[in-house]
Amino acid sequence: MSNITLKEWLDAHFSEPYAYGYFLDIEPLPTTPTQHIQFMTEAFNNCEALLKPYNNGQLNQGLWFLASDAHDLSDNFGNPVDWDIRQACIQSFKSLNKNLFAKRCDPATSAYKSDADAPNNPLNMIYYMWWDIFTFWESLDPKSVNRVDAELFDVMAYCLSINHIAVLESALHGLSHIPNHRKHVKIAVETFLKTKPDLHENLKSYAKASIDGCNL
Repeated sequence: MSNITLKEWLDAHFSEPYAYGYFLDIEPLPTTPTQHIQFMTEAFNNCEALLKPYNNGQLNQGLWFLASDAHDLSDNFGNPVDWDIRQACIQSFKSLNKNLFAKRCDPATSAYKSDADAPNNPLNMIYYMWWDIFTFWESLDPKSVNRVDAELFDVMAYCLSINHIAVLESALHGLSHIPNHRKHVKIAVETFLKTKPDLHENLKSYAKASIDGCNL
């Protein structure tokens, strides 16, 4: 393990002033893969306190980088990180959704807005695309059952229980893209719709489209 601290890791990802596209220039610290994933887990599990010093723009670019770099969680890259460590990281996304996104994102949809009407909160931008930018989605074998895939499905299904329109939209977006477990997706979304009879028509249409993987 390197001697880099969690605070140094957080600042490396989140301290720069917000600038559109800056996440492409973030230089990660030389942590080991295991340490990097454990730092991410701790940051997400304690996101209210640990991410409080950073504004929504800074969180946008740091989270965009982390999601883009999340192939470390995948089984398909031969990463040496133990599965229980990667699994704990994926499960920490539940806290990130409940305690960060649901509290700091605007309660608005992104899919049905024009660019002019889309939420102005930069955290909504990364959140809507959160499940869409994991680098390992394209490498999953749709004919196999991947444990990373199954773990992500569990988190998305959990997010459908959080009463926040941006959280629901993001989870439905992710469920639309998940390559395996389509029968599970259908059950999860249909159950969700039954519990939300007063759901806004736009979000209801979005949910139905997610069953067949039709949301881009």
